[in-house]
Amino acid sequence: SISGSAFIEKYVGVGAQRARELFANARKFAPAIVFIDEIDAIGGKRGDDTTGGSREQSQTLNALLVEMDGFSTNEDKPVFVIAATNRAELLDEALKRPGRFDKIINIPPPSREDRATILNQTLTRLSTKSIDAPTKRTLDEFAQQTPGRSAAELNEVMTDVMRKKTRRGTSSNAPTRRELNNALYDLLF
Repeated sequence: SISGSAFIEKYVGVGAQRARELFANARKFAPAIVFIDEIDAIGGKRGDDTTGGSREQSQTLNALLVEMDGFSTNEDKPVFVIAATNRAELLDEALKRPGRFDKIINIPPPSREDRATILNQTLTRLSTKSIDAPTKRTLDEFAQQTPGRSAAELNEVMTDVMRKKTRRGTSSNAPTRRELNNALYDLLF
């Protein structure tokens, strides 16, 4: 597992070498799964920009494509490549052709019920006290006003609220709507 941004370096060629090393290790330990998070950092659409950073990204992407094409169909020792991005529309078409990342699975943001569950679970994890009915109602109301927010964003909001409560020495573990709204505002702006 590696982040796409870990491939990009100041010096041209370093990212491409990292890609080759990653796939060499995967073949060595096959069967294996290679997971690349933030694939858009190296797999963005290529243009005619000839700056050093662009050349590094292009060389890294080319190395990745060559490595992905180089996998044999050895069923005894397969290597699977999975990647994630929040910006699929930015990916180079070469990455999405058959035999590479040809299956795209869209995972939508959590529903209102899922957001409420995420908030409740995060508060339970961060708190030493049980969650009472008024607090659950507050979290349900907050979940309703946060459509499109990811689990990571909601987790960060709750963590921020509880961190501030701890710093202030507040005895209550129940976040108020105002605290939740302020934390969401801080996260977004």
